[in-house]
Amino acid sequence: MKIAVIDNNPIQREGVKRTLERQHLNVIFTGQEWDDVPESAEVILCFVDRHENQKWHHSITHAIEAGFKVVVFDRASDLRRATLFRKMGVHGYLSSSFSLDDFPQVEAVIKRSGFFLDPSLPLLLFDRMAAYERYIENLNPKVSLTKQEDDVLDLLIEGYTTKEISKRLMSTKRTIDDTRGKIFAKIGAVDNLSLILYRLCNRF
Repeated sequence: MKIAVIDNNPIQREGVKRTLERQHLNVIFTGQEWDDVPESAEVILCFVDRHENQKWHHSITHAIEAGFKVVVFDRASDLRRATLFRKMGVHGYLSSSFSLDDFPQVEAVIKRSGFFLDPSLPLLLFDRMAAYERYIENLNPKVSLTKQEDDVLDLLIEGYTTKEISKRLMSTKRTIDDTRGKIFAKIGAVDNLSLILYRLCNRF
């Protein structure tokens, strides 16, 4: 597959190019402007960080709509950002710990029309869950929530702030704060991971 590399740092771009070419991969373009990517490219490997949100969001969406397969190497990687990029429709998500020497595996998965997720991220999830074993037994998965509590819970799980939720549900921030407190008290939760575990238990 023909690969284009997008990175703002020219030195890093060349390093990535050399690494991929050592794996006998076909890098046909390196640059920092998405508009310069040749139409013959099949895969765009783009490097993003936490401070480029608006820029990469528009560019990635446009590239996917144009038919490119986009793989994100996220220097600010975490589970929430992996979910965000997946929802955007990217074809692969790599964390900052991913070795580009393993990129042939990414290419192979993409060729099969699959989605490649950096294997270290599921391990991170399991590590975090293990740390919460002491209070998982205190969750109440069968508690009954009101319609408003249920709506707020879904938005909390998706990562929205109280202010954002109040706008979406056309309510005051104080009301959302109160509802959030009731949800945590009913479920026996201590953080958002608790809410996710509750939702999983409640639905399945």
